[in-house]
Amino acid sequence: MAKRFKKDKKKSKIIIIFALITSCLVLVLYTLLLAISYLLIQHGHLVIDQPFNSLPLICFVIIGFIIGIIISSMIMKIFYRPINKMSQNFKKISKGEFNIKIEDETLFDEINELYKNFNIMTKELSSIETLRNDFVVNVSHEFKTPLATIEGYATLLQDVNLDSEKRNIYTEKIIESTRSLSTLTKNILTLSKLENQDLVSDKKTFLLDEQIKQTIIDLEPYWSNKNIEFDLDLDETYYSTNEGLSRQIWYNLINNAIKYSNDFGKISISIKKDDNSIIVIISDNGIGMSKETLQHIFDKFYQADTSHKSEGNGLGLALVKRIITLLKGSIEVESQINVGSTFKISLPLD
Repeated sequence: MAKRFKKDKKKSKIIIIFALITSCLVLVLYTLLLAISYLLIQHGHLVIDQPFNSLPLICFVIIGFIIGIIISSMIMKIFYRPINKMSQNFKKISKGEFNIKIEDETLFDEINELYKNFNIMTKELSSIETLRNDFVVNVSHEFKTPLATIEGYATLLQDVNLDSEKRNIYTEKIIESTRSLSTLTKNILTLSKLENQDLVSDKKTFLLDEQIKQTIIDLEPYWSNKNIEFDLDLDETYYSTNEGLSRQIWYNLINNAIKYSNDFGKISISIKKDDNSIIVIISDNGIGMSKETLQHIFDKFYQADTSHKSEGNGLGLALVKRIITLLKGSIEVESQINVGSTFKISLPLD
């Protein structure tokens, strides 16, 4: 079918070229005839007011005029129709309608390529619009929950008969919600900045293994409460990049491993280096993830726990993914429900 279409397309192009050449020849002949007629009139060989003598000229003029109109209409239809269709579709896009696709095939490769690029553009615009709407909904939800908590406990604190124990509890809840809002705002701003950044600045050389150890120490209040054991195999590894960005990778990944580990669980972390890259593997034997969750874990605001009972706002892994992309690295994930998860991060050496 495709071969037949290409063959017909070539034939159509030949017909169009032939029609154009014919049109040009008609115009040339018409011009020559007018010139010859003018010369004959000047020399008295052709009397224009005699119907019989002027009839061939009139007929030729009429036929040439009709042929010109037909050929012009064909050419206008061939060229104007795709342009008009594009114009109409662009008007729809300007009104916010992005689910548009042009299926037609024309006789010209250039116009077909234009249609193809137009379809790619509308598909991307539709995806961006969907992401934008989801982003607004998710941000609204993430802000609404802690704000409602703050408002509720602040209202309860207005009770003059409230005892000191409940007052302390309510105050602590307000502080926790405030911290949650602060973290959310910080993550949104950081992610927004990283998404508009292509180069890593402020590079310095530091010990990557020491940075990971320090991250574990910083998270001690979280893993000590769950009696989690750490199994570390960290070779001495020097790495050159933005230290702050690197720290965010390990903080988010280790924090997630702690969060989704069971009490008395185990987290293993190793660093290995070859000639071209540094490989960091972080594994836990926690609750694991489903296949559906694995497909979306790097999406902004995605949370497998749709009830939002667990802490977090679904931005941590999106940040991790973006930072690793900036560092020209890669991240792979393997996970099974009730077995655990393993994150493998590969960072290139300069």
